[in-house]
Amino acid sequence: MSNDKLFKQTVYCIPGLGASKAIFKYLPHHDTIRYHLLEQKLPKKGESFDAYIQRWAQEIKKEHSIVIGVSFGGIIAQELYKHRNFKKIILISSVTSPKAYPWFLKLTKYVPLHKLFLPLYIKRLHRIKSHPKSTKESKISTLINEFMPYIDLNYIIWSIDQILHWKPKTAPNSFVQIHGTKDEIFPYSKTKNAIPVKDGTHIMMISKRKWLENNLLSHLLN
Repeated sequence: MSNDKLFKQTVYCIPGLGASKAIFKYLPHHDTIRYHLLEQKLPKKGESFDAYIQRWAQEIKKEHSIVIGVSFGGIIAQELYKHRNFKKIILISSVTSPKAYPWFLKLTKYVPLHKLFLPLYIKRLHRIKSHPKSTKESKISTLINEFMPYIDLNYIIWSIDQILHWKPKTAPNSFVQIHGTKDEIFPYSKTKNAIPVKDGTHIMMISKRKWLENNLLSHLLN
């Protein structure tokens, strides 16, 4: 960490549900920025969300840094604000409140649809990952292997439960929300004051490389 003194800005990066730090491979480079790409953390058996957040907090060594949180990683970043003093939080494909959840997530809070359908969906993903049967599935398999290695049923159900029952209490002093206009998980229409990324989907950290290269740096340097 002593090398951080050579940089003007330290940026911690938290991946989303199921994703690895590889999703940050297209972040714009700058000689005054030092990125810390944090690897995914699987919850321990019986672990509370607060205890889970405390483990993430141990990774944040430098005060007044910037944190980038993608999807569920954005919720984690906002919870970390209770324990760490950030200069800025940058949310990508994420939300600032459960009010921004789509109808199917709000329904799932009361009817646990994810526990009914996720086992079949994840089983299919594992099959595609290991034995793709078409060109399209081969492309999906490549994406899963590189960017989404944490496809574990218990971890995903646990994480969705935390999302469904999330009750944000502390608002960051400064945050930037960047959101794709075609996000299929968290609709852009439910965001407020988000910076739009035209045609960006929920995986725009990967699919909108050029946008990130051309636009993200200004939010990291200011």
